[in-house]
Amino acid sequence: YTNGNYYKISNIKNVLSSNYFSEKSVKKVIIGENITELNNSAFKKCTDLEYIHIPDSITKIGDECFYCCENIESINR
Repeated sequence: YTNGNYYKISNIKNVLSSNYFSEKSVKKVIIGENITELNNSAFKKCTDLEYIHIPDSITKIGDECFYCCENIESINR
């Protein structure tokens, strides 16, 4: 679900697809335990992204997943 610039991803199974949030205005993302992979460029150029929670279920993070996400202040596992 979404609340302004806050997203909780819980309705996707297994893989967060390439370019899922690419170039979107998002500040905070919480990834659900049902997701196991973050594909290439999933968050590419999310320049507003400040916080992301990556659960232990994530086994693969694709190339350039966080490319140009220079404002990330916190990544929690």
